[in-house]
Amino acid sequence: MDTFYKHIAQWVSLFLLTATAAVGQPSIPDVQWSKTTSWYFVSNNRIEIPTDGTIYGGGYKFSLTGDTLQYLNAPNYPPGVTADGGTLGFFYSQTFLPALDPRRFYVSWGIQKKDAAGNIVFRQVWYESYGPGGPTSPSFQSISRILGTPDNGYVILNYDGLLTKYGPSGDQLWAKTIAHTNAMGDAQTIQAQTIINTPDGGLLLAGYLPGIIEDPLNQSNPSTGWVAKLDGQGNVQWEKLLESLSPLTQNRIRSTYTITDACLAADGNGYALVGAGYAFSSLVQAPARAILLELDSSGKLKRGTPYSAIEPTSAYVALYTGGDDKKYYILGNTSTANPDNDYQLLKISTEPAVSDNDPALLGIVAQRTFRLSDVFPNKLTDLAIAGDGSIVFSGMTGLVKLKTELTNPLTVLPPTYDCQTGAITFNTSGGDGSPITYSAPGITRASLNSNSGIVELQLRNDPKIIPITATQNGNSATYNFELKTACSPQPPRLTKPIPDQFLSTGQAIPGSGFPIGLYFVDPSPAIPGYYTNWYFSIQGMPPGLYVFAKDEVGARNPIRVIFGTPTTAGVYLVTVRAATSAFPDKPVIATFTITVSDGPNPGSPLALLPPTYDCQTGAITFNTSGGDGSPITYWAPGITRASPNSNTGIIEQELRNDPKPIPIQATQNGQTVTYVFDFKAYCANPPQPPTTALTLLAPTYACSTGAFHFNTSGGDGSTIEYMAAGITGWTTNPDQFVDKESRTASDVQPFVLMARQSGVTTTYVWNLKTACGRARLAAAEYSGNLTLTPLGNPVQNQLRVLISGAEGQPLQLWLTTLQGRMLEVRQIDQAQSENVQQFELDRADSGILLLRANTPTQTQSVKIIKQ
Repeated sequence: MDTFYKHIAQWVSLFLLTATAAVGQPSIPDVQWSKTTSWYFVSNNRIEIPTDGTIYGGGYKFSLTGDTLQYLNAPNYPPGVTADGGTLGFFYSQTFLPALDPRRFYVSWGIQKKDAAGNIVFRQVWYESYGPGGPTSPSFQSISRILGTPDNGYVILNYDGLLTKYGPSGDQLWAKTIAHTNAMGDAQTIQAQTIINTPDGGLLLAGYLPGIIEDPLNQSNPSTGWVAKLDGQGNVQWEKLLESLSPLTQNRIRSTYTITDACLAADGNGYALVGAGYAFSSLVQAPARAILLELDSSGKLKRGTPYSAIEPTSAYVALYTGGDDKKYYILGNTSTANPDNDYQLLKISTEPAVSDNDPALLGIVAQRTFRLSDVFPNKLTDLAIAGDGSIVFSGMTGLVKLKTELTNPLTVLPPTYDCQTGAITFNTSGGDGSPITYSAPGITRASLNSNSGIVELQLRNDPKIIPITATQNGNSATYNFELKTACSPQPPRLTKPIPDQFLSTGQAIPGSGFPIGLYFVDPSPAIPGYYTNWYFSIQGMPPGLYVFAKDEVGARNPIRVIFGTPTTAGVYLVTVRAATSAFPDKPVIATFTITVSDGPNPGSPLALLPPTYDCQTGAITFNTSGGDGSPITYWAPGITRASPNSNTGIIEQELRNDPKPIPIQATQNGQTVTYVFDFKAYCANPPQPPTTALTLLAPTYACSTGAFHFNTSGGDGSTIEYMAAGITGWTTNPDQFVDKESRTASDVQPFVLMARQSGVTTTYVWNLKTACGRARLAAAEYSGNLTLTPLGNPVQNQLRVLISGAEGQPLQLWLTTLQGRMLEVRQIDQAQSENVQQFELDRADSGILLLRANTPTQTQSVKIIKQ
């Protein structure tokens, strides 16, 4: 049977999803992806959006891009998702016992919870029996909804109003029957259709009260819409019938006969309800139609409207943010205009209306129908908003996700966390710049808008997953912060793909070089006793390019910048390996191409100039020069913009409170250039319009004494800071000394001199050996094998090793313990034919050490025994 329905589902999936859009703007987006499932599984197909941003529906777990991540079982009954990322669902097993009686079988069913990884946390059996002859198994259909609650527990709502609350481990906490109390004080049984969590930790239930002919003119639906607000313990705070709702106003809601779904109101006060009901009309027998109404937090009617052309089929609602950053309600139901029925979506304005008679009151601004199958009947069963702000809806034939309208959706990034103190800072990207409220259980903060706080000590002693939710203009995003994992070292990762580079022979890499190290990050925070040490190698670069390397203990990003002027045209595949000392066997390997064209490009190359920045408002404008006139896309973390092509935006408030240099990238026709903007320095000393650009010149240097002076030209006349790794840190004093070891070492590498003024940084590569006449002519490329020969092994406090086979090539050396702890790393831009390197081993314990060497074409290692 399963195989039959599987083939049917595959056959159905061959039909393209069709959609009919209403004319006019704003519109409802196109389909991103759709999934068809066996129709008999999804008669009550509901959708859940867990805190990790994935999508549950049709019995499966999907990624935002439509990848199938997990099969959940029992998808035909309403699933649930808990705040810790776990899933709730029914299980059912049936085992035949032919040895006893061919007709006998054993049945068990109940509810189970799985964690985010799919492991069963608990299983609660509700019913067990042998058959035939035993009692009939209770129907799953008596349950209306399973809802995860913010405390990692859940509630189960039965259609008759029975509400049962369970804790995180499946233990029952309380059970209450919610009913309507009439004017005589009698309790009347309701039919529950939906339940949602409310911001105060309580619950909102809605449905209808059966058996009452509320409207004598419409006796075909003897029921009345009903809603109730509960606190977190299931106590009724208020409940009401939704009848006699408005004055005798043409085309406004007179009464409802059912409420099928609810969401929070667009203005943040109260709730929006959808269902079916009647309008005031001049007709003696007004037809039923779909309705939407808003109640405030106390249950008072705010506004509502019927939709005369929309059938009164089961409706679902969600609060949605459009591409214009305005809030809308999305109402979904089933269109009966087609014999096989279609999925129907309405985009409804939440803007204030002039009066209750205003036709724009909760007016439809866009309408669209969708079809997933021409074989099986279509019936909408749920509607939700995915983590990227897009619309997702389900039906008896599957699941559909539309494209997001948000160009830069709000995203929650991994937080900054101090494992020793428990201090935590929430990080976000994207959004529209308006205030953000946060929710994070177990974290003490000053206010809902505060993005920093302290993880409570009890939670730090017993670490759990903390869902951090950020909400902005009704759009929410969540990041599941694994507290236990956060205080354990993690392997490095790639922050984003490295873009291909396009250069020309004889033209230096523009700007401050290509900061390739920014594409790699060590995600481990300040763990006691943990320090970041990077292994980093680049192979395959064009001749004329080199890497400036600096190793700082604890740096989250490796400090690696590609400089130089390419000399040979061609297409070069560059391979980058980055690993940390804690995970030497788990490197991040990334590739990109550098295309070098012969001779200068026609016109001037694309270059990023210093941005225009307002230190008071955070407004920033990216500036460029050159290029070919085609569109430019920008990337700049921490800056909110309307689209990737927009060159204006706002630096996010959190980054302005804790300023850090921002890498700005501009890409045009595959060419990417970068500019690092230090806006803290910029605002400390705002620039005046310069007469000429600041430029570093060759320094004044005395080879005999090491006296060194930075030389510059141009600039705006304000203070200049100088820096050169190996000579001095950032200083305003241009007069320095080169230490004796660098002055006399035969393998001293070129220095990268840097000067910055008013937030603008310029560089100059200076070769000490050339300046003092000690540079030897480049030898012909050496074609021998790379070898490492220890001059003595075992060793004690000093290691000397002879390196051969790398002549004329860049060479990287790593000295580590056998467990991967970094002792020293060296970068040699151009190795000699035979090179003796000396390492001090004072910091190394006795045991086996590993020395590794890399050139662009070879890798070699040797074990060293330290006594």
